[in-house]
Amino acid sequence: MLSLSEKIREERKRLGFTQVQFAEVAGVQPTTQVNYEKGTRVPDAAYLVNIAEAGADVLYILTGNRAPTLDGISNDELEIVRLYRAAPIAVKAAAYGALTSSELPSGASTINVSGTGQRVAGRDFHENKK
Repeated sequence: MLSLSEKIREERKRLGFTQVQFAEVAGVQPTTQVNYEKGTRVPDAAYLVNIAEAGADVLYILTGNRAPTLDGISNDELEIVRLYRAAPIAVKAAAYGALTSSELPSGASTINVSGTGQRVAGRDFHENKK
């Protein structure tokens, strides 16, 4: 696994910055940037915020795990996610059922969902809350 300093250098290079340019974007002196990349100093939160605004993946720098991207996600898909997150459990269950069913019954053009909405994928939503 790469060290913090190696991941900072990797992100800077991925974004196409020189050390001097990245230092300017980050609001630090070039020698400070060099020290971050050598591992002799550790950046503070302000530095991380500034490089994140320049496009650096700070989650990756700190944890080694890339942040999820929205590349290729349409506005329609983003709206569906927003609506899903705000929906009551019954609506979420219906949406999940509709999206995971292999096909509609023959001749059907819609799916009707009824009930109290307390079951998700065959399980009682409250069964573990006793």
